[in-house]
Amino acid sequence: MTERTFLEQLDAHNNEAEVRERLAAGNYNSKHASLAQEWRRRRESARSTEASAKRDAREEETLSIAK
Repeated sequence: MTERTFLEQLDAHNNEAEVRERLAAGNYNSKHASLAQEWRRRRESARSTEASAKRDAREEETLSIAK
């Protein structure tokens, strides 16, 4: 299984809780474990970026209303 195929499988299943549990249980070989950790890091980063964008939009709206 190639790196891309494994990452595509993680994306297709889109189940972070399951990936976290499998990582904790040691169900992945070292190569897949590092890819799964990177996949989780990217997901967390995307959530953080989205939350930041929403916060910024709310702040802009609040400033616009205040004007």
